[in-house]
Amino acid sequence: MSQTMTIAIDPVTRIEGHLKAEVKVEDGKVVDAHLTGGMYRGFETIMKGRDPRDASQITQRICGVCPVSHALAASMALENAAGVTAPHNGRIARNLMQGANYLQSHILSFYHLAGQDFIQGPDASPFIPRYANPDLRLDAAANAVGVDEYLEALNVRRTCHEMVALLGGRMPHLHGILAGGAAAIPTRAQINDYTERLRGVRRFVEEKYIPLGRLQVPGSVRCLQGLRLGAVHGRIPCG
Repeated sequence: MSQTMTIAIDPVTRIEGHLKAEVKVEDGKVVDAHLTGGMYRGFETIMKGRDPRDASQITQRICGVCPVSHALAASMALENAAGVTAPHNGRIARNLMQGANYLQSHILSFYHLAGQDFIQGPDASPFIPRYANPDLRLDAAANAVGVDEYLEALNVRRTCHEMVALLGGRMPHLHGILAGGAAAIPTRAQINDYTERLRGVRRFVEEKYIPLGRLQVPGSVRCLQGLRLGAVHGRIPCG
């Protein structure tokens, strides 16, 4: 006889925002899933009656982690409405700002949000307060690596913020993206500074972030016993 059940996780933790996840399970297999953002922030209402050129600044206040995406989306919406296209160099400058913010956001998600569910830090902030009996499965050596990289990742994220600020004026809530392209033409010195910082971030991602994300974690999908949850193969998810 077929068995059907619905599992709801509300709220989903270890993220920046408000989210509900609901999965439908038939005979131990997930057959459908829905994600719901349950908080109305009201930015659609705030924007009514405003000068459209304010959009790239106002919408960034949706989030201090990923404001570049909101500035870019608002600017592209205005361009679409006006029937214009950002120039080639403006598009590249935007992509560089967005790319740096993308790196920062992924490192944040892995180490400083989700990482709390995998590593046992010292009895000091931000590792406390913690759950009374956390289900941690890394051995001592891997856990020590995780704690060290957690701390190093704070500096790497700062570097990513600096990369955005080099081209966007500041971070978070940059000034450098607006309808029609970018606000300023990068200088040679700014491009060189950005490139040098990117080399350091790339080393961290390739030598530490990705290898830790590929680490085998015994029983890491045991959180929902008996369900076939896909080909994660016991690894830490790293985006």
